[in-house]
Amino acid sequence: WGTSACVCYDTPQKFAEKVGQSCLQTKHFSGSRGDYIKFKIEGVPRALVDQLIRHEVGVYKNVKSQRYTDSSCLGVYYPKDILVEEELGREWDRVVEEIVKVYDKTVVTLKEKGYTNEQAREVARGLIPMNIETSFVIGFTIEALINFMNKRLCTCSQEHIRYLAVLMKNAVIEILPQLTDKLVPACISLMYCPESAKRSCGIRPQKEELEELVKLGKEVKKVK
Repeated sequence: WGTSACVCYDTPQKFAEKVGQSCLQTKHFSGSRGDYIKFKIEGVPRALVDQLIRHEVGVYKNVKSQRYTDSSCLGVYYPKDILVEEELGREWDRVVEEIVKVYDKTVVTLKEKGYTNEQAREVARGLIPMNIETSFVIGFTIEALINFMNKRLCTCSQEHIRYLAVLMKNAVIEILPQLTDKLVPACISLMYCPESAKRSCGIRPQKEELEELVKLGKEVKKVK
């Protein structure tokens, strides 16, 4: 990052690390937009990928294909809300087993009619539940990764993607500990909660509350 940013400031390359550190602190991200932090992620529900694709700017991803691969033997993610409900869990098991059975029958039937594996799976994948296990590669610029963590470390984020965000953060700070205080929920960096009062976890005040506190602080300072 510093190596690229040195060009902007006409700074000798021997100072690249210092320039990179300075850019990180001042949020001058233009020098880092050609560099990606890459992750290979396996054993997650496809529904999680559906949430991840909402992150576009400074992000690229490549997801396991359901056209070229067989989806019938993959696991299905069960949220903890389902795992604690035995009867409901059995219902999920029954539905998943039926889907796999029909998926296999669809592929076999279409192949008997002359379809290729790819063509048959392309049709059959419409049956696959959103929580089917999958894998993917995803890359973020530093700027995009900070934005991702701001959104996905928040308690409003769904459990599985929040847990993934924690794992990703831990992996990154092993290599770049300088990012520790940057890869945080939005409320930590903003000092206020950007969510509505109903969705807020209460760790930080609402924006209006913070503004009132700042205003009060200024008035107290004037009195002194």
